[in-house]
This record gives sequence, structure tokens and C-alpha cells, in this order.
Amino acid sequence: MRESLAARLAEKLARKKSERFTYLVAAVMSSLGITSMAVMAVYYRFSWQMEGGEVPFSEMFGTFALSFGAAVGMEFWARWAHRALWHASFMAHARVTP
Repeated sequence: MRESLAARLAEKLARKKSERFTYLVAAVMSSLGITSMAVMAVYYRFSWQMEGGEVPFSEMFGTFALSFGAAVGMEFWARWAHRALWHASFMAHARVTP
């Protein structure tokens, strides 16, 4: 009985570790994909506006940096909103219901 319980627990922990690793890989790949699309979009926009002239890489870098900063800011806001609004609402409902 104890051996089967220990085996199930070990299997559950292994599955959880595998799921976390899979999520991490998916998150990193997604971030790299979105970042590469943003870089290409910024470069394309500048090359299109310059009509074949020299692309100002400093301005292009600034535009990309602002885009990246906005994405990071939205992520932090989403984390705060989830914690402050969702969990606060959940806790309010938990106190009301017996």
C-alpha cells in the first residue's frame, strides 16, 4: 500500500515537473517568435518609409526599445491586476459563502 502511494506520488511529481518544463519551453519559444516579428516589423516600417535610403538604426532601436518597454509594462500590469482584482474578488466571495 505504501509503495503504491509512493509510486503514485513520484509519478505525479514527475508529471508536474514535465508540464512545467514544457510550459517554460513554449513560453520562451513564443517570446522569441513575437520578438523576431516585432524586429522585422520595425525594420520593414523604417525601410518602407525611407524609400530605399539609409535606415536610421538608432531610431529603429529606439522604436523597438519603446515597444519592448510597453510589452514589459503590460505584463507587470497584468500580473498586478490578476493578483489585486481576481484574487481580491475571489477572497470576497469566499468570505460571503459559508
